[in-house]
Amino acid sequence: MITNYSVLDENFVSEIEDFSENEIFKLYYLYAAIQDVNSGKVKLLKAYSIKEKAFSAIGVVTNKAYYLYGKNWKEENIEQISKISNLKNCPENFEFFGTEKFINELFKFDGKELNVIKNRSLYKINRNNFTEFQDNINIRDATNDDTIGITHLYQEYYAEEYNGMVLKDFNVTKEKVIDLIKNKSIIISEINELITGFCTTIYKGTDLSMVGTIFVDSEERNKGIGISLANYATKDLLRFSDKVFLMTTKEHIYSNKLFKKLGYIKIYDHTNGKITVGNKA
Repeated sequence: MITNYSVLDENFVSEIEDFSENEIFKLYYLYAAIQDVNSGKVKLLKAYSIKEKAFSAIGVVTNKAYYLYGKNWKEENIEQISKISNLKNCPENFEFFGTEKFINELFKFDGKELNVIKNRSLYKINRNNFTEFQDNINIRDATNDDTIGITHLYQEYYAEEYNGMVLKDFNVTKEKVIDLIKNKSIIISEINELITGFCTTIYKGTDLSMVGTIFVDSEERNKGIGISLANYATKDLLRFSDKVFLMTTKEHIYSNKLFKKLGYIKIYDHTNGKITVGNKA
């Protein structure tokens, strides 16, 4: 059965809660899109849910992106979604978010190409599953005196993470760092009073407490700094929440191993990319 929605109201939210089995972090980007729609930042074009035997799907199309999630699908369900999605009429570079394998199979079925921006693995950890990592790395809360050093490191993060495609202005990045310090949402590692890495946290003290960005200076890697930052941040967040969430870049094998060592378990594989219309996969 297909149910269409003209507004993203409580009924629609109930549908996605059921779809995710109340693990709302799986649909993190969809929830953000709902907020943007309901606040008027973006325009809703189409929204639907599908429930047919074991198969279920959620789709939301805005003027900015297509959010598509599925589970327990078969080939005939991909054909059904193909008709609904109508990829051949999507504008070039239209953005997609959602279940990695589901979206990949849809694009393959339609002979289209998805230029992947980021494949992400979504993780969570419960307080009882946390395995504290013992180390002697100096980790502490960032202060205003650290602003310039962190800003330079944050610029390095953007350049490396997005292969030089995203270069952030120093002053813009500095304002971001100032806000993080003010909100006590960033910690740093240091050796001989030099900042070697940082880690941010998000939604501290809520049901969706998250470890954010972890970055270690390229010259200071392979010294256990990354896992020390993750350990410190996770332990701190678990003082306020029963569970903590995070995202990794799926292809970053080391990062994924690092978090599993602390007790994190993967709960979802997510993709984000843009359609190249007319190219065969």
